[in-house]
Amino acid sequence: MIFHYFFNKLNNQIGDFMKTLLIVLFCSILLFPPEESDSIRTIALTLIDGSYYKGTLVRDDSLQIQLQLPNGVFITAEKSKIREIKYSISKKNIPYNDPSNHRLIFTPTARTLKRGSAFFSNSQIFVLSAGYGIIDEIMVTTGITVFPGTVEQIYFVFPKGRFYSKNNLDFSIGGLYLSSFSQSAPSTAIKSLYLTSTYTGNRGSLSVGVGLFSANSHLGEKPLLTISGEFFIFEKTKAILETWTVNGYDGLLLLMGLRSIGERLSSDFGLISAMPQYNNRGIAFLPWLNISYSF
Repeated sequence: MIFHYFFNKLNNQIGDFMKTLLIVLFCSILLFPPEESDSIRTIALTLIDGSYYKGTLVRDDSLQIQLQLPNGVFITAEKSKIREIKYSISKKNIPYNDPSNHRLIFTPTARTLKRGSAFFSNSQIFVLSAGYGIIDEIMVTTGITVFPGTVEQIYFVFPKGRFYSKNNLDFSIGGLYLSSFSQSAPSTAIKSLYLTSTYTGNRGSLSVGVGLFSANSHLGEKPLLTISGEFFIFEKTKAILETWTVNGYDGLLLLMGLRSIGERLSSDFGLISAMPQYNNRGIAFLPWLNISYSF
């Protein structure tokens, strides 16, 4: 029933959906190429207890990594017990290893931080946020703006829980509450409740999310849909594309950018555009910068 209601509410934006799907289909060609049977990947694992293993990667999913040692012995390690992972990248396959894989630019993926993991992030200089993995399946992110010369700042809280993870497919449910400290006028509260799925392929991932959005109104008045993808273009660089559409607002929100990935540090550079029904008024892009450190 909820999906029937959702798509009926968004029926007037079907043209936008079709254009969005064409973009995603184009990206999927790069996201999920056919597997190469003669490709080999090696991996080195350091566990929390200090154990060290190096061998050929056999399987890598959301919960476990399996490798074959040079002597032929197979080792399976729970990701929650791994301290460090190092891949040897082949030319034909680029494995997924991003410390910020719980999010894209704005869009959350269905993945979560591991228990005890955390990150600190700075966006556009004046937006600070931090997140913490309570357990492997539950994380929370919170943030605040620090605009100079005013006490009217914006704050947000963003919890997320993963309830399914198997065969490179993850599902999570989450929420967002965003408001402001305002002394001159009643503050605007933005609330959202959403369901996200993420499929991780050989070179990237595809995320689809549905949810309910409101701005000082009843939750559910404005359904939303997100379709987003990411794929590696170099060993430590990935391209990201996100589309958001909310019932009641013209056009869609388009985000595209690049992420540079380090062992703990990642940086995003993107362009954001609110595309007004693809008309002749042109498309204006706002640059977006983010730096995130994971620990």
